[in-house]
Amino acid sequence: MSNRASQVFNGVSHPDSNIPSDVADLGQPTLVGNGIRKRARSTTVEPEDNSDSISGFRERLREFANDRDWNQFHTPKNLSMGLAGEMGELMELMQWKTDEAILQQVGAGQDGSSGVDDRFVEALGDEVADVFLYLVRLSDVLGLNIGQCALKKIKKNAVKYPVDLAKGNAKKYDELREGGDGGGGGGGDI
Repeated sequence: MSNRASQVFNGVSHPDSNIPSDVADLGQPTLVGNGIRKRARSTTVEPEDNSDSISGFRERLREFANDRDWNQFHTPKNLSMGLAGEMGELMELMQWKTDEAILQQVGAGQDGSSGVDDRFVEALGDEVADVFLYLVRLSDVLGLNIGQCALKKIKKNAVKYPVDLAKGNAKKYDELREGGDGGGGGGGDI
C-alpha cells in the first residue's frame, strides 16, 4: 500500500498510522452504521512488536506458521476452507438473534441501553479475529496485497454504486440502472 493510501481510509486521515480509523481510535466513541453511538473495545493483549498493521499481522502469521512447520498445510484450498469454517462460527454466534439483540449485547443498542454481555463480546472478537487472520494468511499465500485489493474494490464499488442511484436502497448495482425492483438483497458488495 502506498504511504498516502495507508494513511487515508474512507476519507479519514491518520498521519501516523497504517490502520483505519475504526481501529486507530479504539476506546474512543465512534459513530457507526445507522447513527448508533458506541464505544469500541480495545484488547488488553498487546502485540509484542506493537505492529497492528496488515503487514505486521502478515509477518507474525508467517513466523507462526514457520515455527510450527505449517506452511505445508497452508495451501490456498485449506486456508479458504478454514476461512469459511471460521465465518460459520461467527454466524453461529448470531444465529436466531435479532439485530437489535446482538447490538444490545455488544453495547450498541439503539435505545441506548448497554446490556453488554462480555462473554458474547469476547466470543465475537475471537471469531472476527479468526476470520481476519485466515484472510490475511490466505492473501499472503496467494501473493495478494490485501490492503491494495481492498482499496481497489472500494473504488470499484463506488463506481458500481454511485451515491445518486444507490443511496438509501439495497438494489444490486445492475438493478440500479435498469430500474429493477431490487427486492432488498443488500446490494451484494460492501
